[in-house]
Amino acid sequence: MIPPGIGPDVYDVTFVAGPDGTPIDIGPQPGFPQGFPGGDYTSLVGKRIKDVLDILGKIYLAVQAAYAGYRFDPMRGPSLFELSRGVTFGFLIPGDFRIPYSMQFNIGVQRELAPGTVLTVDYIRNRGVGMPFLGVDMECRRCADTLDVAAARAQVNRVLGGLTVDQWIAANPGRTIAAFGLASDAIFIGRTREFTRARIMQGGFSLYQGLQAKLVGRLANKLGFVRDLSYSISYALGRSEATNGSNRVEFLNNAINKRNMNAKEVFGPIGLDRTHILTAGVILTIPGGVRFSQIWSFQTAGPVNLFVPALGAVTGANTLFTTDLNGDGTIGTTPQVDVLPGTRIGDFGRKIKSWRDLNRVIQAFNQNFAGKLTPAGQALVRAGIFTEEQLRKLGAVIQPIPLVPENNPWPFHNVFNLDLRITRPIVIEDAKFVKNLRIEPYFDAFNVFNRRSVGGYPGTLGGGFGSFNFNYAGTGRLGELRDARGYLQDPRIVQFGFRVEF
Repeated sequence: MIPPGIGPDVYDVTFVAGPDGTPIDIGPQPGFPQGFPGGDYTSLVGKRIKDVLDILGKIYLAVQAAYAGYRFDPMRGPSLFELSRGVTFGFLIPGDFRIPYSMQFNIGVQRELAPGTVLTVDYIRNRGVGMPFLGVDMECRRCADTLDVAAARAQVNRVLGGLTVDQWIAANPGRTIAAFGLASDAIFIGRTREFTRARIMQGGFSLYQGLQAKLVGRLANKLGFVRDLSYSISYALGRSEATNGSNRVEFLNNAINKRNMNAKEVFGPIGLDRTHILTAGVILTIPGGVRFSQIWSFQTAGPVNLFVPALGAVTGANTLFTTDLNGDGTIGTTPQVDVLPGTRIGDFGRKIKSWRDLNRVIQAFNQNFAGKLTPAGQALVRAGIFTEEQLRKLGAVIQPIPLVPENNPWPFHNVFNLDLRITRPIVIEDAKFVKNLRIEPYFDAFNVFNRRSVGGYPGTLGGGFGSFNFNYAGTGRLGELRDARGYLQDPRIVQFGFRVEF
């Protein structure tokens, strides 16, 4: 079957064009007497490949002919960036792009505590510049200060149909700001009318600092009935932070704050940050030649980011009027992008260590922000299109966040694990057919104590099931929450086998 997306140059579904953007139409074909006007080959979608193989071959030849001998000239016509109004896949690399770099400083001491036992302690600090890679919309799409007042007033008048705003509200109870269609690129036009967006790749910052200790030792002599004991124990007390709290600094991701991608509140612990990490590897042999290989590990939970949730009847792009506190237009398919005031990236689980602490932050938000206008709403009031009271009736204000029931399950679980292997090598020096035959049966157990640790909540502060501030005990849905959270580790797994060397 032909899936959507055939052709060497794909825009939308199956649009095939040459190097200058001219559509390629190979003309009437068996079963397709109308040809493919405008280079639109969507009529091939769903057909069996064997039925259209000849057509695919002709498309390939037509494209090859279009590109043959073509000389690309940037002065010859508009760029793809211009043709798409800046709505391109990924981000553009600026002309002044500089390769990211990092600077590392470490200082440590090492001491042999006893023959074969060495302790090493290091302080490490690594500062990265230019990563993570961030896409910053230089067009400032739908930023609050880019309101086209004339276009907004004309749009509102079309909806009102001759009524005043108050008359319309009285005649349309339950309708919201969404009915006016103001959260669009035609109303909040960005910095230019020519482009919809202009995502340019910029570089953020990252910082790791930690105290690391490692103890390595080996006992040549017996310790009771134990012999051949060797161990390696390491501990790290550290913090890993980055702009956007990015786990993978080499991945492209949108800047949380388009106006200031390195604002203080968007720099903080990454999701993989662990304050304490303890690992120990121990190998020992007991009488009978039985060998135990163990890996013990413990790590504390990672942090969680808190964003302003989309609450109330206003949803989608119109959360421009309920969640966009900094007026940078970051709404739509990802409405929870403004960091909750009073926090920064990764604060929950770090500075905020209890439901009570979190509720104090939520109460401060409700007192200082809830019921007020976002910058987009303020722009409409300044233009004289609505009053603050009218926007409040239309739901176009910041919504209060419900508090978290303090008997809700805690979202953070530490991880503790032991993986164990038991072996008993058998060596036969004079086997019948081979010399030095070695057979090593083994038994492996992963997550020996079967401590799985419950995962995090699916949501954050949205108020619905899966969020921190849903009343699970009161609604009898604690079991559903446990299933939705899942587990941080796999269940206990055991395996048996043997290894043969000859």
